[in-house]
Amino acid sequence: MKRILVALLLVLCFALSSCQFPQGTTKPDSSSVAELTAAELITNLTQALEKDTEGQNIKYAADWLYFYGLDGFSRDKLAAVEQVYDWYFIREVPDAVTVAKSMIDWVIRGLEEQVLDHTDYTKLTEFLISAYLVSVGDKYATYLNEQDYKSFQSDTSGNFVGVGVSATFNTRDNTIEVISVIAGSPAEGAGLQVGDFITHVDGDAVVDMGYYTAIDRIRGEEGTTVRLTILRGEESFEVDIVRAALTEQTVYHRIIGEGEQAVGYVLITTFSEVTVPQFKTAVDELEQAGVKAIVFDMRNNGGGLLTAVLDMLDYLLPDGKPLANYVYYDGSKEYDVGDDGHKVDLPFAIVTNAYTASAAELFSCALQDYAKEGLISHAKVVGNITYGKGTMQTLVPFNDDTALTVSLAYYQPPFSANYEGVGVIPDVEVSLPEIHAGKNPQVIPQAEDTQLNAALALLQ
Repeated sequence: MKRILVALLLVLCFALSSCQFPQGTTKPDSSSVAELTAAELITNLTQALEKDTEGQNIKYAADWLYFYGLDGFSRDKLAAVEQVYDWYFIREVPDAVTVAKSMIDWVIRGLEEQVLDHTDYTKLTEFLISAYLVSVGDKYATYLNEQDYKSFQSDTSGNFVGVGVSATFNTRDNTIEVISVIAGSPAEGAGLQVGDFITHVDGDAVVDMGYYTAIDRIRGEEGTTVRLTILRGEESFEVDIVRAALTEQTVYHRIIGEGEQAVGYVLITTFSEVTVPQFKTAVDELEQAGVKAIVFDMRNNGGGLLTAVLDMLDYLLPDGKPLANYVYYDGSKEYDVGDDGHKVDLPFAIVTNAYTASAAELFSCALQDYAKEGLISHAKVVGNITYGKGTMQTLVPFNDDTALTVSLAYYQPPFSANYEGVGVIPDVEVSLPEIHAGKNPQVIPQAEDTQLNAALALLQ
């Protein structure tokens, strides 16, 4: 499987430069195409929606748009995206005319909402690509512009420049809530604590700029300073923090109980490159401490790298059996088998909720499958039905520092069916009290965490 993915990425890295305008479609005279205002562009697009393409040799949506006079966008970039789906998409792609008309309608709405004074053709290209992804029905596909691609690379590597906190958006107060502070980080040195709320970044309110913009502004260049306004209880104060290169903490562990009743607890927030060594360290320390079982908390874990979750499952499970199965766009099938020579002979429980997705679902269901097949002693899923994402994506980089994520295959657990659109069904279904619904597990008092307590009860 990994060889196929590498080959795919190598081929598609050259897609942008190799795309050619298909033969048989007459281009309009570019010298006659004036710089259009947004209003004029919308008028042209609306008219194009009504034109008849019968008898024309239209192979790609990019051709259709260009044939009817929509110029200025990057035809090569859009054609490269279309080529990706011609070669690798897991479902049937609609014909070019249907896709093009859907794209135009989508772009018209987008341009009208933005009320542009002039047409930004870079933005127009991004609109068209995003509209294409919507039109072909790949709900997990994403176009990453240069900024998005940099953030994506940082997120999947687990290495970033910032102050050193893990945070979540507090929707009640529209602030950023600190849920953990990385040891040795600038944030720890500045005295930030779990439970602090970041209300302003460099004097601008989080409520005005939104969560993601605020997070981007907290991150930045190494060695530069960011001023954060912190709310702690009733006290509000400002602190200046110098950004540093850091490694994200994605695994948190502790021991619950004492003596022979001690149970290990491992919270995994995502699956990135740094998650595997952090996970192995956590499991090793819990085993050495003599815990009788381990609870894996997958709540609010939206997934991440498939390679990471496979390595983690391989570390827990016996060798020689499937870890995951894959069904590709052309119907071909593959599977990965455990072979690292390591296993953990302890009972497991896995806590899930509706925000447990993708790789986190695979982790949960794989352990559940092995227990049902009698290959390990105990592994029960506790909590809520998971999100239901059983589709695998690959990254397609372009030569202008942008990229595309595209669905390549369905992946499914070792022995049970694919859970796309269904989710992983808990062995014991338990919900949190309404007051804690959707909260990050790290901020829920254990006495009130009905899901965690149900998992612990199964291991007694």
